[in-house]
Amino acid sequence: MVDDVAAITATLAQYPEDVIEAVTNPETGLPTQKDFLPTVREVYLACEAIMQPRRDAEARRVQTEKQIAERASMSAIDSRPPR
Repeated sequence: MVDDVAAITATLAQYPEDVIEAVTNPETGLPTQKDFLPTVREVYLACEAIMQPRRDAEARRVQTEKQIAERASMSAIDSRPPR
């Protein structure tokens, strides 16, 4: 059991504080969904469920910025006077 607690602690330590708080919240987190003590996998999956939409949003933001930069670059090329 001590090893399980250490593994869960190590798993949680990989995530931002607000994710840890959400997963461990006694009113809305894993304690309301699982028996004591959740497995390391359950903790990991709960954290990932919170993180995935954030990662998706960040990937969309990066892709959008890349597309905007590419369009600006193409626009600059198109607006050059002919030789």
